[in-house]
Amino acid sequence: MIYATSQELSEELLELASSKVDELTFNRIVEIGFDNLSDFQKDKVIKATLAQAQHYEDYGTDVASLSGFNVSGLSMSFKDNGPVPTGVSPVAYSHLTQSGLMYRGWF
Repeated sequence: MIYATSQELSEELLELASSKVDELTFNRIVEIGFDNLSDFQKDKVIKATLAQAQHYEDYGTDVASLSGFNVSGLSMSFKDNGPVPTGVSPVAYSHLTQSGLMYRGWF
């Protein structure tokens, strides 16, 4: 299920972003149903999906294995994003953290 729409981003990127949101939330949205989320959670999921799709648009969809590069003696390495998994938009991660859907403990 695609959680957001955008005139600027392709449906394919939105589908990939929605899948990443499902992965990060342990498929809780699939289990609960998007329509059964609170309005606050829906807003955060939509914003996270759009942020992740934009991240894919800007950086590509296969950045998980890229930690740096070297071209003609110029070396570039990327910093550790802390708790944010590689390939995930820090903005999307923040929205999902606020939603409570990434909580790993007991409810």
